[in-house]
Amino acid sequence: MTPARSAVTAEAPLNRRHRCIFAASAGIATALAWLLYGAMAPGGFSKDTVFQLGQAQRTLPLNDWHPIAMTWTWQWLIDLTGTINSMLFMQVCAAWVCAVLTAYYLLKVSRRGWSALAGLFILFMPNTVNIVGIVWKDTHLGLALYFAVILTLLMPVVPRLRWVLAALAFGALVYGGLVRKNSAVAVLPIIALIAVWLLVRIKSKKSKEQKRTTGQKRTLSKRRRLTAAVAAAVSFAAVLVGVDTGLKASLQPTENSQFTQVMLDDLVFAVPQESIDAAAAPAAEKTRLAQAKISCADKNTERREAGKAEIIWDAYWDCYGMGANGEYTQIQDPAAVTSIWKQTMPQHLDSYAAYRIQTTTKFLFTSKLQFIRDRDRDYPAQQQMLRASLRTYVVDFGVAVFPWLFLGAVAAGLSAVGIAVGAKKRRRSPGALVVFSSAILYLMTYVPTAPANDYRYVFWPWLAAMLGWLVLWAEGQKRRRMG
Repeated sequence: MTPARSAVTAEAPLNRRHRCIFAASAGIATALAWLLYGAMAPGGFSKDTVFQLGQAQRTLPLNDWHPIAMTWTWQWLIDLTGTINSMLFMQVCAAWVCAVLTAYYLLKVSRRGWSALAGLFILFMPNTVNIVGIVWKDTHLGLALYFAVILTLLMPVVPRLRWVLAALAFGALVYGGLVRKNSAVAVLPIIALIAVWLLVRIKSKKSKEQKRTTGQKRTLSKRRRLTAAVAAAVSFAAVLVGVDTGLKASLQPTENSQFTQVMLDDLVFAVPQESIDAAAAPAAEKTRLAQAKISCADKNTERREAGKAEIIWDAYWDCYGMGANGEYTQIQDPAAVTSIWKQTMPQHLDSYAAYRIQTTTKFLFTSKLQFIRDRDRDYPAQQQMLRASLRTYVVDFGVAVFPWLFLGAVAAGLSAVGIAVGAKKRRRSPGALVVFSSAILYLMTYVPTAPANDYRYVFWPWLAAMLGWLVLWAEGQKRRRMG
């Protein structure tokens, strides 16, 4: 490698060879996206998706059981295009953009031609293509956070566009917060990095004298970084709450106290009935909880005899009797459930901790719904052979040969190791640290709330883990090149 070439920075334009490689990568990404769209059209539909589609088609009242921002988006997409395929098309296009931007980032930073192909992983890995084509809020969250992160990573690489990239990333993070409320903590490190790179790190070139800072100046610099991060987080929270409030006021959806489901699980599986009976609460709700416990016990007896896994969560659907007006509706008395939970939980912290250790262990070390089954009776695949081929690739190959690719514990482990590597002084990588931290923070929100071990809940952590390690590799190549 010549000295001139070794001095090439990430901001420098790609050379002719790398431009050709990038164009070829974009072409490959287009072909992969087209195949994914063809295999999944009109989209992967679960029971939840079908219910949400009814709202998007205005045949059902708008319901905040699923994020109204996502439902409203699907609604106007259907109005614009006249087809329900439009949401799938948007998701695949978003994945395509993320893949192409990742290929560009890796090329610019590492200057290694083949790295562009690694940047397309979101369009070919069995644990990513299985979710991109399914119309779920978890898909939207993963794509929104990924888009925001890759734009953030590009800010120092394409400094002239840093404000545009920051604005787009901020918008993507707001949308992610709207579709999944528990993503708020996962957003914080990304928001902080955007603020730091905008207000502290990305500035006009300083003179050598200005770069020689004293100890006092370093303290001030850290204070400025912290101030910028806190201000950005507060601004994000204000915008998120404002947009959410505005959407609710405008669309007026039926409201459901979904967090009550978490309390139901805790009461049914971790609190003795005698403590519930002793609580100062309506007798009717105590009776419903007692019946739910009996129902779960009976079903678990049947499951043990059949050699099936016992019910340990999701009591709303499996044992309680669901909502007062059926599926996807609020339970009869959410205030009573909340009151009973507050009264009884402090007395049973030991059983609560044991219960949540059980759910967290199952959540992290097992998975299901790695590939949504075809709902032929509702919305059959338009290309049955392509769908079958994709299922073979994901399930018969991915799940069977590499089952660890679908486990939250592995994503968490990769992220934890990534933080340890990226935090070392000579390898310090703010971008990678932020991506890995976001993954772990998001996983932590499921410790007290996990309702199931569906793979979709760990989609973003897996995207983040794979992207983070690519960032570490690319920056390592850059350090070697720069000497």
